[in-house]
Amino acid sequence: MPSPSGFVAALCLLFVAFYLLLSFPVNSQNEAQPSQSPSPTPSPSPSPSPSPTPVTGLHQWGAVTLFHGLPSDRVHAIAQGRDGAMWFGTEAGLAKFDGRRTQTMSINDLAGRRVLALQSDQSGVLWIGTEAGAARLVDGRFEVITELSDYSITNIVAAEAGRVLMTTEQGNIFECRVEADSSRHTTPLFNQPMESADREHPGPLAFTSLALLNNQVLAGS
Repeated sequence: MPSPSGFVAALCLLFVAFYLLLSFPVNSQNEAQPSQSPSPTPSPSPSPSPSPTPVTGLHQWGAVTLFHGLPSDRVHAIAQGRDGAMWFGTEAGLAKFDGRRTQTMSINDLAGRRVLALQSDQSGVLWIGTEAGAARLVDGRFEVITELSDYSITNIVAAEAGRVLMTTEQGNIFECRVEADSSRHTTPLFNQPMESADREHPGPLAFTSLALLNNQVLAGS
Protein backbone atom coordinates (compact mmCIF):
# COMPACT_ATOMS: atom_id res chain seq x y z
CA MET A 1 0.00 0.00 0.00
CA PRO A 2 1.57 3.40 -1.04
CA SER A 3 2.66 5.81 1.63
CA PRO A 4 0.75 9.08 2.16
CA SER A 5 3.67 11.14 0.80
CA GLY A 6 3.77 9.13 -2.44
CA PHE A 7 0.04 9.52 -2.83
CA VAL A 8 0.32 13.30 -2.48
CA ALA A 9 3.17 13.42 -5.03
CA ALA A 10 1.16 11.41 -7.55
CA LEU A 11 -1.85 13.69 -7.07
CA CYS A 12 0.32 16.79 -7.68
CA LEU A 13 1.74 15.30 -10.91
CA LEU A 14 -1.79 14.49 -12.09
CA PHE A 15 -2.93 18.07 -11.38
CA VAL A 16 0.07 19.55 -13.28
CA ALA A 17 -0.60 17.31 -16.28
CA PHE A 18 -4.27 18.25 -16.32
CA TYR A 19 -3.39 21.96 -16.18
CA LEU A 20 -0.92 21.66 -19.06
CA LEU A 21 -3.49 19.77 -21.12
CA LEU A 22 -6.04 22.54 -20.70
CA SER A 23 -3.65 25.38 -21.40
CA PHE A 24 -1.97 23.85 -24.47
CA PRO A 25 -4.67 24.64 -27.10
CA VAL A 26 -4.87 28.22 -25.96
CA ASN A 27 -1.13 28.72 -26.18
CA SER A 28 -0.91 27.02 -29.58
CA GLN A 29 -3.69 29.23 -30.94
CA ASN A 30 -1.96 32.32 -29.69
CA GLU A 31 1.28 31.21 -31.33
CA ALA A 32 -0.39 30.27 -34.62
CA GLN A 33 -2.12 33.67 -35.03
CA PRO A 34 0.30 36.55 -34.66
CA SER A 35 -1.21 39.67 -33.28
CA GLN A 36 -2.26 42.21 -35.91
CA SER A 37 -1.75 45.89 -35.50
CA PRO A 38 -4.98 47.81 -35.77
CA SER A 39 -5.57 49.31 -39.25
CA PRO A 40 -5.50 53.08 -39.33
CA THR A 41 -8.94 54.69 -39.39
CA PRO A 42 -9.26 57.08 -42.33
CA SER A 43 -9.99 60.60 -41.34
CA PRO A 44 -13.49 61.70 -42.38
CA SER A 45 -13.47 63.67 -45.61
CA PRO A 46 -15.07 67.08 -45.44
CA SER A 47 -18.67 67.04 -46.64
CA PRO A 48 -19.12 68.75 -50.02
CA SER A 49 -20.62 72.19 -49.88
CA PRO A 50 -24.14 72.37 -51.36
CA SER A 51 -24.32 73.68 -54.90
CA PRO A 52 -25.99 77.07 -55.25
CA THR A 53 -29.57 77.19 -56.49
CA PRO A 54 -29.68 78.45 -60.11
CA VAL A 55 -30.92 82.00 -60.25
CA THR A 56 -32.79 81.26 -63.45
CA GLY A 57 -34.98 78.64 -61.75
CA LEU A 58 -34.39 75.99 -64.40
CA HIS A 59 -36.61 72.89 -64.35
CA GLN A 60 -39.22 74.69 -62.30
CA TRP A 61 -42.78 75.58 -63.25
CA GLY A 62 -43.98 79.10 -62.56
CA ALA A 63 -47.17 80.97 -63.31
CA VAL A 64 -47.36 84.15 -65.39
CA THR A 65 -50.53 86.00 -64.41
CA LEU A 66 -52.10 89.42 -63.98
CA PHE A 67 -49.70 89.92 -61.09
CA HIS A 68 -46.77 89.78 -63.55
CA GLY A 69 -48.35 92.27 -65.97
CA LEU A 70 -50.51 90.18 -68.29
CA PRO A 71 -53.73 91.95 -69.31
CA SER A 72 -55.66 88.72 -68.63
CA ASP A 73 -55.12 85.32 -67.03
CA ARG A 74 -56.70 83.64 -70.06
CA VAL A 75 -53.94 83.04 -72.63
CA HIS A 76 -54.83 81.75 -76.11
CA ALA A 77 -51.47 81.87 -77.91
CA ILE A 78 -47.73 82.22 -77.25
CA ALA A 79 -44.92 83.03 -79.70
CA GLN A 80 -41.30 84.19 -79.58
CA GLY A 81 -39.97 87.04 -81.67
CA ARG A 82 -36.64 87.25 -83.45
CA ASP A 83 -35.18 89.34 -80.60
CA GLY A 84 -36.07 86.64 -78.07
CA ALA A 85 -39.03 88.49 -76.57
CA MET A 86 -42.08 86.41 -75.67
CA TRP A 87 -45.53 87.41 -76.93
CA PHE A 88 -48.79 86.39 -75.26
CA GLY A 89 -52.20 86.54 -76.90
CA THR A 90 -54.77 86.92 -74.15
CA GLU A 91 -58.48 87.48 -73.67
CA ALA A 92 -57.82 91.18 -73.07
CA GLY A 93 -55.15 91.94 -75.64
CA LEU A 94 -51.54 91.42 -76.69
CA ALA A 95 -48.66 91.40 -74.18
CA LYS A 96 -44.88 91.38 -74.60
CA PHE A 97 -42.28 90.09 -72.12
CA ASP A 98 -38.74 91.28 -72.86
CA GLY A 99 -37.02 89.44 -70.02
CA ARG A 100 -37.52 92.17 -67.44
CA ARG A 101 -41.09 93.41 -67.65
CA THR A 102 -44.43 92.60 -69.25
CA GLN A 103 -46.33 95.31 -71.07
CA THR A 104 -49.64 95.39 -72.94
CA MET A 105 -49.37 96.39 -76.59
CA SER A 106 -52.27 98.16 -78.29
CA ILE A 107 -52.94 97.72 -82.00
CA ASN A 108 -54.48 100.80 -83.52
CA ASP A 109 -57.33 100.40 -86.03
CA LEU A 110 -58.02 96.88 -84.73
CA ALA A 111 -61.20 96.76 -82.70
CA GLY A 112 -60.93 93.23 -81.33
CA ARG A 113 -59.17 92.80 -78.01
CA ARG A 114 -59.12 88.99 -77.83
CA VAL A 115 -55.89 87.71 -79.41
CA LEU A 116 -56.46 84.12 -80.51
CA ALA A 117 -53.38 83.30 -82.65
CA LEU A 118 -49.70 84.29 -82.87
CA GLN A 119 -47.00 83.19 -85.31
CA SER A 120 -43.47 84.35 -86.18
CA ASP A 121 -42.39 83.71 -89.76
CA GLN A 122 -38.90 83.03 -91.11
CA SER A 123 -38.19 86.72 -91.64
CA GLY A 124 -38.97 87.57 -88.01
CA VAL A 125 -42.36 89.18 -88.64
CA LEU A 126 -44.95 88.52 -85.94
CA TRP A 127 -48.45 87.74 -87.22
CA ILE A 128 -51.37 88.40 -84.88
CA GLY A 129 -54.88 87.00 -85.18
CA THR A 130 -57.72 88.52 -83.17
CA GLU A 131 -61.49 88.12 -82.87
CA ALA A 132 -61.95 91.03 -85.30
CA GLY A 133 -59.15 90.73 -87.82
CA ALA A 134 -55.40 90.32 -88.15
CA ALA A 135 -52.22 92.36 -88.11
CA ARG A 136 -48.48 91.90 -88.39
CA LEU A 137 -45.60 93.50 -86.50
CA VAL A 138 -42.86 94.73 -88.83
CA ASP A 139 -39.84 96.68 -87.52
CA GLY A 140 -41.68 97.60 -84.35
CA ARG A 141 -44.79 98.83 -86.16
CA PHE A 142 -48.20 97.15 -86.32
CA GLU A 143 -49.75 96.83 -89.76
CA VAL A 144 -53.43 95.87 -89.89
CA ILE A 145 -54.49 93.44 -92.65
CA THR A 146 -57.58 95.26 -93.82
CA GLU A 147 -58.83 92.39 -96.00
CA LEU A 148 -59.50 90.36 -92.87
CA SER A 149 -61.53 92.93 -90.97
CA ASP A 150 -64.42 91.40 -89.01
CA TYR A 151 -62.99 87.87 -89.42
CA SER A 152 -62.15 85.94 -86.26
CA ILE A 153 -58.68 84.47 -86.83
CA THR A 154 -58.25 81.21 -84.92
CA ASN A 155 -54.88 79.89 -86.13
CA ILE A 156 -51.87 81.01 -88.18
CA VAL A 157 -49.22 78.88 -89.90
CA ALA A 158 -46.13 80.35 -91.57
CA ALA A 159 -45.51 78.53 -94.84
CA GLU A 160 -42.41 80.58 -95.73
CA ALA A 161 -41.06 84.09 -95.30
CA GLY A 162 -43.81 86.53 -96.27
CA ARG A 163 -46.49 83.86 -96.68
CA VAL A 164 -48.89 82.63 -94.03
CA LEU A 165 -52.20 80.78 -93.87
CA MET A 166 -54.96 81.79 -91.44
CA THR A 167 -58.06 79.90 -90.36
CA THR A 168 -61.27 81.65 -89.36
CA GLU A 169 -64.43 80.92 -87.41
CA GLN A 170 -66.39 81.93 -90.53
CA GLY A 171 -65.54 78.77 -92.48
CA ASN A 172 -62.64 79.93 -94.62
CA ILE A 173 -58.85 79.80 -94.82
CA PHE A 174 -56.93 82.81 -96.10
CA GLU A 175 -53.51 82.99 -97.69
CA CYS A 176 -51.57 86.20 -97.13
CA ARG A 177 -48.49 86.98 -99.24
CA VAL A 178 -46.06 89.87 -98.91
CA GLU A 179 -44.02 90.53 -102.05
CA ALA A 180 -40.48 91.87 -102.30
CA ASP A 181 -41.81 95.39 -102.95
CA SER A 182 -43.79 95.17 -99.65
CA SER A 183 -47.10 94.86 -101.46
CA ARG A 184 -49.54 92.49 -99.77
CA HIS A 185 -52.14 90.14 -101.22
CA THR A 186 -54.74 88.27 -99.18
CA THR A 187 -57.00 85.71 -100.85
CA PRO A 188 -59.39 83.01 -99.56
CA LEU A 189 -58.70 79.37 -100.41
CA PHE A 190 -62.44 78.65 -100.92
CA ASN A 191 -64.88 80.50 -103.14
CA GLN A 192 -67.59 79.89 -100.54
CA PRO A 193 -67.25 79.37 -96.79
CA MET A 194 -67.30 75.76 -95.69
CA GLU A 195 -70.62 74.78 -94.12
CA SER A 196 -71.00 72.51 -91.13
CA ALA A 197 -72.47 69.05 -91.81
CA ASP A 198 -74.05 69.00 -88.36
CA ARG A 199 -77.81 69.36 -88.86
CA GLU A 200 -78.30 70.41 -85.25
CA HIS A 201 -75.75 73.22 -85.57
CA PRO A 202 -75.88 74.50 -89.17
CA GLY A 203 -73.75 77.39 -90.34
CA PRO A 204 -70.12 78.08 -91.27
CA LEU A 205 -67.56 75.46 -90.29
CA ALA A 206 -65.36 77.05 -87.63
CA PHE A 207 -61.75 76.07 -88.25
CA THR A 208 -59.56 75.78 -85.15
CA SER A 209 -56.25 74.29 -86.30
CA LEU A 210 -54.02 74.17 -89.36
CA ALA A 211 -50.93 72.34 -90.61
CA LEU A 212 -48.90 72.02 -93.80
CA LEU A 213 -47.68 68.61 -94.94
CA ASN A 214 -46.01 68.00 -98.32
CA ASN A 215 -47.57 71.16 -99.75
CA GLN A 216 -51.00 70.03 -98.57
CA VAL A 217 -53.18 71.98 -96.18
CA LEU A 218 -54.68 70.08 -93.25
CA ALA A 219 -57.37 71.91 -91.30
CA GLY A 220 -59.25 70.92 -88.17
CA SER A 221 -62.58 72.15 -86.93
